Amino acid sequence: HDQMKDKLSVKEYEDPFKGSK
Repeated sequence: HDQMKDKLSVKEYEDPFKGSK
């Protein structure tokens, strides 16, 4: 039951990609 962790993982994975440039 790690739905929040999953969401955080996705945010952290999309964050660097979106805020990398």
